[in-house]
Amino acid sequence: MKTTYSRVPFDVIVQAIDGDVVAINQIKEHFRPYMMQRSLRFLKDEEGQKHLVVDEVLSARLETRLLTKILAFKI
Repeated sequence: MKTTYSRVPFDVIVQAIDGDVVAINQIKEHFRPYMMQRSLRFLKDEEGQKHLVVDEVLSARLETRLLTKILAFKI
């Protein structure tokens, strides 16, 4: 069975396109788990053990790209 995910309501999308900060933050929160998952990287410490950490630079780039796509979106 296919997993279904919640969707961002159309009203929120329209408000975000118009520049509403609250709506943009709702969309950012909706996509935050996906962006954090895509930002995970393995890092080796001094002893050679691998640790899974969030790449903050990549996370910021994904968030910036999401914001630019929201504001450039056309209906």
